[in-house]
Amino acid sequence: MVVAGGVVLLAIGVASLQSSHPMANALVLVKVGVSILAISWGMLVIGAALSVMSAQNKKAAVAHQEGSIVCSNFHFSFSFERPARKLTYFLSTSSSTPFASP
Repeated sequence: MVVAGGVVLLAIGVASLQSSHPMANALVLVKVGVSILAISWGMLVIGAALSVMSAQNKKAAVAHQEGSIVCSNFHFSFSFERPARKLTYFLSTSSSTPFASP
């Protein structure tokens, strides 16, 4: 339910930003929605890491392989987070963004 709420807030904010008359709090809705999704993702990774920690020394344990896959995928995807944030900042400060109103 929390993830669905984050997606709804994000969708409402983005839809409002793309309309000809955006709501005053549309950017806040987008930021809150993205924050909820990021926190949910972090909780998922922490849960996976905790389930792997108990099975770290037992390679035949059920959670070892799945948890290792989740953690390695998190580390791979996290390497794109900072460049994506820099790109978002650059696009939001640039006057020639595709979302700028005419």
